[in-house]
Amino acid sequence: MPRLPTSLLRRAASENPLLPLLLRQCRDLRSAQNELRWLQEHAIERAQAQTHPSEYNGRVRIGYRTLLRDMVSQRTKGVPLQYILGTEHFGELELGVRRGVLIPRQETASVTTHLAHLLSRSRFPLPPELRILDLCTGSGCIPLLFQHEFRNSALRKNKNKDVKLKLLGVDISSTAIALANSNLQHVMKESRSLLGYPDNTGGGGDEISFLQADILPTPNSDTLSHPQNIPAPLLQSLDLLPTGHGRKWDILISNPPYISPKFFSSLTTERSVRKWEPKLALVPPKPKPAGSTVGKDTDDEQADLFYPVLLDLADRTGAKICLFEVADLAQASRVVRLVRERGTGLGRGWDRVEVWRDEPGLPSEPEEVMEREEKEKDEASIETVGRGNGRAVVCWRGAGGLWLGKETNKALD
Repeated sequence: MPRLPTSLLRRAASENPLLPLLLRQCRDLRSAQNELRWLQEHAIERAQAQTHPSEYNGRVRIGYRTLLRDMVSQRTKGVPLQYILGTEHFGELELGVRRGVLIPRQETASVTTHLAHLLSRSRFPLPPELRILDLCTGSGCIPLLFQHEFRNSALRKNKNKDVKLKLLGVDISSTAIALANSNLQHVMKESRSLLGYPDNTGGGGDEISFLQADILPTPNSDTLSHPQNIPAPLLQSLDLLPTGHGRKWDILISNPPYISPKFFSSLTTERSVRKWEPKLALVPPKPKPAGSTVGKDTDDEQADLFYPVLLDLADRTGAKICLFEVADLAQASRVVRLVRERGTGLGRGWDRVEVWRDEPGLPSEPEEVMEREEKEKDEASIETVGRGNGRAVVCWRGAGGLWLGKETNKALD
């Protein structure tokens, strides 16, 4: 990492003695100034919450300074700003975050929003109850944002307003499930105060819930990658849910661990991610020797471990649409290959598959079109949608294509 110019550090110090400390993490003055402002606001809020109103004048100032110095100290050690502030914006929502749970990314919000908008504006009738299963839910960000965007878009467009959403988020981590439920309560409280929705719904009679379960079919031999007390397998857990859930789902979404060990250990993965965010949510466990089905490169094989499992679960739950987040176009092409390998067989085939980029609602840049043409090496081309990096693989079958407004007469090659 290049050294910061002395003149820049002096300029920062003249403005605030804490700025040079933040500057070493942010690398530019504007970002450091923004972070200091957010930390100051958060420190004041916490100091006020810990002080009786009658003692605000003196104690808040003292408490605020102590808290602020502590927060800046954490930031200089590389602790992500979101963990210090305790919140992160995800689309239009502000969600709680905590250590031990992956910080939501805006790219995930973008593809989630795009999917919700396509479905909410569908000209083909949706089922009266649209059932969405989100696997590896983490903070619960995807189900919460999906419901928010679907409901608001349906109201704006005056379409599908009577469709009820039933969303279930699943994660192996008890810490993640606790945070997801906390975020659910926060979002529902905001919805009730603004729109008067009942306590157990997010509007329109929608239902959102979270479940701790293991998505992988059997405990993995890599004991460091799983908690000591492994939750029950997913399908078994679904069978135990109250009537109305069960194994049948219309849409399966997942942002699974997909980073290879080699990539995780390299400089391309930010140090703060490697040091502070949960590896369990980023790097899949090592596959058993008998599970070598994805490819010859064992590093890629480990990175892709969840995708065959997710496709199996899509078949067993009857999903008509799947959206799987990926690291990049290279991984997307491997997942597309897996989908195409299942393109034949009664009840198992997929009609179409495409790759969504970071901003699927925007047209591709000319250079991205050229990149796509250069990288299409498969016997059948990979269709990409939007602008930016490869972000998600989306496939559909039967009514799912009609719900998305996609052509359904062009089957997989």
